Amino acid sequence: MWLGGLKKIIIGTNKNEKLMNEKFINELLQSLNSYIKEEISFSTLETIFYDVFVEYEGRVEESTDNFFSDICEKMDYTSLGIITKEEKSFGWVTDVEFRIWLRKTLSYRANLSRESNTIK
Repeated sequence: MWLGGLKKIIIGTNKNEKLMNEKFINELLQSLNSYIKEEISFSTLETIFYDVFVEYEGRVEESTDNFFSDICEKMDYTSLGIITKEEKSFGWVTDVEFRIWLRKTLSYRANLSRESNTIK
């Protein structure tokens, strides 16, 4: 699965951090993957993702924290309703647009991981 490559780029190489981050990363990636597959709604994703992220925020390596913080910020600007032009100009997106953005973001990170694994 393409999220496997993403996991490698986020976890890093420090064994202590790897152990601490493993559960956190698995839970967050599983919730994101379920949302992308349309197995859960945006509201359910919000509940799952925020609860797990808040529990671990600041206790993980910086790249992991930044990556998931970016996703949280985008979620904060996601609306389940109709978005006005003015709201759109401030960065608001619909839940459908968020799903598309998330899929592209995760694919991009997974591709970076695959490329770094092939470069010697």
